[in-house]
Amino acid sequence: WEIADPQTLSPRVKIAFIKRSNKGFCPSINLAVEETQVSLSDYLKAVKAIHEQDRNNHWRILGKVRTNAGLAQLTEIDSTSEFGDVRILQLILIKEERAYVVTAAALKEDISDYYKDFQSTFRSLTLTNDLL
Repeated sequence: WEIADPQTLSPRVKIAFIKRSNKGFCPSINLAVEETQVSLSDYLKAVKAIHEQDRNNHWRILGKVRTNAGLAQLTEIDSTSEFGDVRILQLILIKEERAYVVTAAALKEDISDYYKDFQSTFRSLTLTNDLL
């Protein structure tokens, strides 16, 4: 895994990692943070609505995941890209009026190759004010 160029990231994305691939689609993991005043339930409804604007997407809740930062919700989005079918996993944690969203994506046919990396990343989510 390599750190993605920070200049190519959305302002909400704090860090992103990619895995080089010769298939055109690079598996990725990123952490986005945004301020929110809503509950986890309302946040999930908004996320679902965003993803389901594209009728080709399929969104579903997979269940809870215990992370170092607390209990978070895991969701799955199946989508398409020019490189093939993509599976996106999103771990969502709401804490102290912030949404922490860890997104992991890979081609659907390759997702099992990255499952352990994605799961260990999700579980390792830790919140801190000072990295040092």
